Amino acid sequence: MRTEQLLQPNAHHNKVYPLIVAIIAYLAFFTFTKINAQNISTSPQNKNFLIERGTGMACCSCPGITVKCDNVINAYPAGKGVLLEYHFGPDAKPQSGQLNVDYRTVYGDSILSWPFYLNMMVNRRDRGAPYGSTYIFGSTDQVTPEAAAVAAQVAPVNLAMTTSYNATTRVITVNAKAYYTSNSATTNNYLQIAITEDSLISPQCVSSGWNYTFPHMNVFRANMNGFSGDLITTTAAGTMVTKTYTFTLPTKFGTGPASGQTTCNPSHCKVTMYMTETPNASGAQSQFGKIINVIRAPLGSSATTGIEESYPATDVKIFPNPSTGLFHLLTSGSGNYSYEVMDLLGKNVYAGKNSGTNETIIDLSQLQKGMYNIRVTSDNGVSMHKVLLAD
Repeated sequence: MRTEQLLQPNAHHNKVYPLIVAIIAYLAFFTFTKINAQNISTSPQNKNFLIERGTGMACCSCPGITVKCDNVINAYPAGKGVLLEYHFGPDAKPQSGQLNVDYRTVYGDSILSWPFYLNMMVNRRDRGAPYGSTYIFGSTDQVTPEAAAVAAQVAPVNLAMTTSYNATTRVITVNAKAYYTSNSATTNNYLQIAITEDSLISPQCVSSGWNYTFPHMNVFRANMNGFSGDLITTTAAGTMVTKTYTFTLPTKFGTGPASGQTTCNPSHCKVTMYMTETPNASGAQSQFGKIINVIRAPLGSSATTGIEESYPATDVKIFPNPSTGLFHLLTSGSGNYSYEVMDLLGKNVYAGKNSGTNETIIDLSQLQKGMYNIRVTSDNGVSMHKVLLAD
């Protein structure tokens, strides 16, 4: 028996997504390649870009800004762009009742003074007065052209990593490699390893009010190797750097009282590895150096410069993807589960549940074309899946 409910679309769903953007987004999310950190390229590669921004559950405009960042990233092949969101400042402060949720971190709190609160940084580049290292989506979109400029540059260093997680000890291990195809602009570099988490379901203020089941994505959780990363002093062309890092995943995250601290699901975690130059002696970049390359991989898999992310298998599969309307949801077992379809602002637009069978059909043919998130809740927990509704 399968029950479904199509929720009434609102103004957000009337936005038209050009087919070419949809196809590129599909490639960005659903082209997966098995790789190993040993396969690092020694040929020059163009840079990947990292968009960083501050956010908080009480920031009602933040989900819309996140959508714009996602749109920039989705216009490139998988792994070319990465988004990292720090929950800090007054909008991230836990409140009472259902709003007692703490995604803050010691590192996030420490960079509140950086000049990008509620704005964006793209590879931490300082472009001078009056904006410094911040970029905005305003009357003039500053983020899209900056991402394009970075993506067109040749990186002095290629990156690769393999990651693993021991569920018994909660230890994350990252084997990292960096190969310099040309001399770095600064003699010293810093290698940083960050952990993020997706599919954190909790309240978020949106344009229409509070959404109490909002899927928070790209949430910064911790740095594996300190505030500034690991000092790299061998940065000349032809140099190979090999490092191994371990980190014990805490059972709780948050900087406030224990009642608001949040647990971490390792199956929803990703590892982001990036290399920075030495900070400048003065100016905005005296606080941080420019990022010269970045890669990301889901925990338990691998990534390398120029090759798409590889994702571990899950017990939920949704296909075909993209689809013109009908998606098959297949689970490894026949237990009960429910699913919700959300637009990129977190608004529920479709819902259903299943019992007694491991496959159901989700019909989204009445919705506007574009990207959607499907949240599947079963006895095994909650998983999030991106799907593309195309012509």
